[in-house]
Amino acid sequence: SRETDSIAQTIMSLLRTISRRLPASVTSATWKSVVATTNNNANNVWFSSSADGGDDDDTSITPPEFYTGTVKFFKRQMSYGFIQPDQQDLPEVFVHREAIVCDVPASKNPFNPFLVKGERVKFQTVPGTKPGQLKAGELTYEDGLPVPLFREGFLERETTSATNQLGKQVYEILSDKEGDPTTQIEQIMIAFDETENRVGKAKEKVEKEQQEQQQKQQPEED
Repeated sequence: SRETDSIAQTIMSLLRTISRRLPASVTSATWKSVVATTNNNANNVWFSSSADGGDDDDTSITPPEFYTGTVKFFKRQMSYGFIQPDQQDLPEVFVHREAIVCDVPASKNPFNPFLVKGERVKFQTVPGTKPGQLKAGELTYEDGLPVPLFREGFLERETTSATNQLGKQVYEILSDKEGDPTTQIEQIMIAFDETENRVGKAKEKVEKEQQEQQQKQQPEED
């Protein structure tokens, strides 16, 4: 009947919407199995009396396609960059940090994930904000592994960045030739404490992540 056909179309439309939002861990075979099972159950429960005898095993819905490519550049301070896809028919793909699948959930760290020029990645694509632009989604390394939050040398780079910022603050404070020396000393000490706190938090995060990784690698006791 028209009513049952309409319901069937609605269900399949929802399945197509879900398929576009599937995570990287869902394989094509797994998704087709889900579609087939859902389709069969729906037909058995609601559409057993349908007179049109339609195809009950429509598994034509496929999960989002994944592409591979190379990171062209990524601006950490702006949290975005571009990927050069391996597929020649695709334009450069815009990527924002929110699309990066990281090994540390965003809720557990104050730092933003980032990419490095030349890294090989795998990703989905969705329409961007500009006409003809593609935007990356569910981005991982090419082998499917999540992007690590803390790279080799992270703590050293964070310390260098913090101390450079401290140097600029001290320079600005001392550049005021008419400033009160006592006040300037207090301002410098405050800036130093902020720097020390920033470096300390970075160190704690790295140590915590290292401990969690070590625990994951330890075999479970019987």
